[in-house]
Amino acid sequence: MHTLTRILLIEDSPLTLAMIHGWLRAGLQFEYELQVAETLQSAEQILHSIDFDVIVLDLNLPDSDGLPTFNSIQLLVRETPIVILSGESDQHLAIEAVRRGAQDYIVKGQTETNPLARSIQFALERSRRQQAEVALQSSENQIAIAQSIQQRLLPPDTFAVDGFELSGKCDSVDRTGGDYFDFFLFPDQSLGVVLADVCGHGIGSAMLMVETRAILRALAQSEPEPGNILSNANKLLTGDLLQGGFVTLFIAKIQPQSPSLSFASAGHPGYLIDNLARPLALRSQNVPLGVMPNERYDTHDAQLQCGDLLYIASDGISEASADNHHFFGEEHALRAVVSNRDRPAREILAHLFAAAAKYTLPATAADDRTAVLVRRL
Repeated sequence: MHTLTRILLIEDSPLTLAMIHGWLRAGLQFEYELQVAETLQSAEQILHSIDFDVIVLDLNLPDSDGLPTFNSIQLLVRETPIVILSGESDQHLAIEAVRRGAQDYIVKGQTETNPLARSIQFALERSRRQQAEVALQSSENQIAIAQSIQQRLLPPDTFAVDGFELSGKCDSVDRTGGDYFDFFLFPDQSLGVVLADVCGHGIGSAMLMVETRAILRALAQSEPEPGNILSNANKLLTGDLLQGGFVTLFIAKIQPQSPSLSFASAGHPGYLIDNLARPLALRSQNVPLGVMPNERYDTHDAQLQCGDLLYIASDGISEASADNHHFFGEEHALRAVVSNRDRPAREILAHLFAAAAKYTLPATAADDRTAVLVRRL
């Protein structure tokens, strides 16, 4: 990688060349390397083999004249800033070249002290800013695409299973995040419910979220036991997680025609809230995915009676805080759910998220927030 600023001067007048050499030596505040081409053809040959940081171009050369000179150079160096040298008589051509993309122009006969050094420095700065803006826009576009893909992976609002009321909500700190929830059907038509939290947030966590979702859905098509699903998923994910990375996850399988519920947990609890508004924690001793490659995840059984709620939430809700010392907590979260348990599931989640957001004020959320509710009707 070169460290000097490379300048290509395309000019055939010996007098102008001498003047420009003086301008550059006196005016530029950085080290530079100057190369000269006296014709358009020689300039094109040089540009085919060397990249320059800025080009100083006379529009009138022995083998080219006017705007075609600029057009020919611009075709070769789309991103390189060009400063036009013009005479008094073709100043309007220089202005037109600027309209077409040149960074600046100077008139050879003007009396301003050292105009070229100023123009080169301004051209370099404008070019860097424009390239940064293009790169930022490209990055923004990629993030928008990733955000759109991630949102489409969440269950649609129309997802419904006879006998159940389902609702989930996911708010990411960044435009993409590591939390996700999922509803799906096992081959025997049992309802699958998942909530997962990939450590961190942003693009990297979003990519692991997508991978985790795909692995779980694929395994669920051939493995009926939630514990076995997590055991196999853990083996597949461990190699892809960065050192210290992990995924906390809760998966439940609910039989459609009976109160039977089986679940497995990778460091993530769920709760059953019965008709008397009593919460029962659904936990296991298993560690998050990615911590121990040979961890054996257990399947546990519970009962989801008519009117009962299954509630799962990521720690972005319980750890909501305005000062990083006092947290919203599981108790407040459960209270928000229980006190609204007779409302539709979507309204319960709305009240829960509003309570967590209010507790966080005046700070903003520091982690993704996700929650799921399943009610057996």
